[in-house]
Amino acid sequence: MKLHPKIRELQLRAKPVNNSYTESDNELIIEDRRVKGYLAVFGTPDCYRTVFMKGCFTRSIQERGPKSSAKYKITFLNQHDQSDPLCVFDVLEEDDYGLYFEANIDEVECLDRVLTQIRSGTLNQFSVGFNYIWEAITVDEETGLLLLHEVELYEGSVVTIGANKDTYAI
Repeated sequence: MKLHPKIRELQLRAKPVNNSYTESDNELIIEDRRVKGYLAVFGTPDCYRTVFMKGCFTRSIQERGPKSSAKYKITFLNQHDQSDPLCVFDVLEEDDYGLYFEANIDEVECLDRVLTQIRSGTLNQFSVGFNYIWEAITVDEETGLLLLHEVELYEGSVVTIGANKDTYAI
């Protein structure tokens, strides 16, 4: 299958999952160590001119989400750092707005700092670590945006600055 030139351009500059990310949170709810919000928003371009489309996370959630029998679950990380996991997600699902999550941050002393910074708003955005599925990308010829219809989701992270500046945590 011949890829569109814009998809090929993205493919050439894409990095492994450790450095690929996108999206932010719209609403943040914290109860004790429990955090709820959105890791990604559908239909909104990020700074890379890519757009997550509803349904793009479905397969990953089925295969490695909280309700799956997978041993390697989609993990909640701090700043996309695989050596700094916060927990695994209790809830991870798509709704009309985006990729909704709920998680209980592990009771580990070093994670208290992250929880404090989420509560204070110092850390107020979220992001996802994923790999592209090249055949599942289309290009909106009018806008030049890359529409991601499916991605391979590995993790969600709390981040200082998300790729989507129009979304935020409250």
